[in-house]
Amino acid sequence: FAVPLYNTSLNIFYLLQIAYNVSPKVFATKIEPILHTISITIPVVLAITFAVLDYIQPTGGVCFPVVRPATIAYVVVIGFSFLTSISALAMICWSVLKQERSIQKYTFSGS
Repeated sequence: FAVPLYNTSLNIFYLLQIAYNVSPKVFATKIEPILHTISITIPVVLAITFAVLDYIQPTGGVCFPVVRPATIAYVVVIGFSFLTSISALAMICWSVLKQERSIQKYTFSGS
């Protein structure tokens, strides 16, 4: 769970810097602590809860869900991370294209 959530946090960081011009200092003091808290708390709470309830079992050195609620939690967290990352990357691309179009009116075309 932690890896997709941290990847989503990185995408949010790049989105805020590129598309919304949020300074690294503002991000580090106001937004980054929240993203770290989410990226650490959700996986730890789910892992402890699933282990206590016996919802996950080791299979070949890796733990997998064996009960439907654990599977649903995996799908929700991974799906949220995927959709958020794709949305952030699409917004970054849109912002860069918009900036490129606004800069082109200031370029010299000699032909």
